[in-house]
Parts: sequence; C-alpha cells; structure tokens
Amino acid sequence: MRVAAALMLAALATPALAAPEVWLSQRGGPWSKDEITFNLRCSSTYAVSHDGHTFDTAPGGYLASTFILVEARNVEGNYRDQEELPEDHKGRAWGKTMWCQLWNGCTIEEDKEIDIRLTITTSPPASPAFDLLDHGSSASGKGPIEVTRGARTVLRKKVVSLSRLCDTANQNVMVTIKGEKLRERELPRP
Repeated sequence: MRVAAALMLAALATPALAAPEVWLSQRGGPWSKDEITFNLRCSSTYAVSHDGHTFDTAPGGYLASTFILVEARNVEGNYRDQEELPEDHKGRAWGKTMWCQLWNGCTIEEDKEIDIRLTITTSPPASPAFDLLDHGSSASGKGPIEVTRGARTVLRKKVVSLSRLCDTANQNVMVTIKGEKLRERELPRP
C-alpha cells in the first residue's frame, strides 16, 4: 500500500524544468555551453574552410569573417504535454482545464526566452576589433552585444556574424566568444 501511494505521488509531481542555458556553435559545428573558441585565419585570396571564409578586399585590407549560432536551451515549456479535460467535464465548472489540476499535481511551465550578452576576446588582441551582427535583431557592434533567444527562435535567427579587417594576409587570430544569460521571461502562449 505504501509503495503504491509513493508511486502515485511521484507520478503526480511534475519536476520543474532545468534553468535556461546558453549554447554556442561555430558554423554549425559542435555545440559548447557558455563559450566557444576557434581559430580564424586571414588570407590574401578567397578561401572557404572550417575556420570561416576570408578574401582580399583591397591592397592591405584582408577581411576575415565567419558566423556562430547562439541558442537558448531548457526554454521549452511543458504546457503542451498536459492533457486537457473534455469540454463537458464537471471540473471545468471549477476553472480546471487539465486533468493534473484536478489532482493538484500540475507544475505548468510556459515557454521562455532569455537575453544573452555576447563578448568577444582575441589572442593576440585584434585591432581593429571584430564587428558582431545578430541576424535575429538589430544588435551589432565591436564590443559586447545583447541578443534574445527563446523556445520559438528559428535557426536563421540564431546566427551571429563576426568580421574584421586583418592587418596582413595569413594572420591567425584565436577567437573566444562568451555567452552570458542576463534575463529570462515567459512567452505568451501562441
């Protein structure tokens, strides 16, 4: 009897979702939590490689550019998983819409979105600095930028481009981008 009661209580209790996290990937490669580091090489001729693409823009000016994907994880709500009461169920008279509400076992989590600060550091220090451009908003700049990602962010809006003019051809720069969660908020149901 005690085992059955314990199992019933465990089934009724819905665990809360894990805290939202920031994940980054360079050009669709492996994902990394909070930080990503990669090498970006300048070139005097147009080239496409796993490090990004570079091309000669003018005498003395070599553009190095690539893109990263910025994603929020643990932001999907669970409200879609809750089974709704039939329209004619008596529980609806008490304002209940889901079976779990009748048993006081609901922990409803809504979809979320988070604001993320992206900062970039380079080794050796790059001058001029890299430009960052978020494809999901108008956020851009050489310093930290703030982007928003959530449960409903489509792939093309997860892209952040980075580019800079290199001092010379064949210059290598180690790039580190850190993503820091600033704020989170619930999204209204679609």
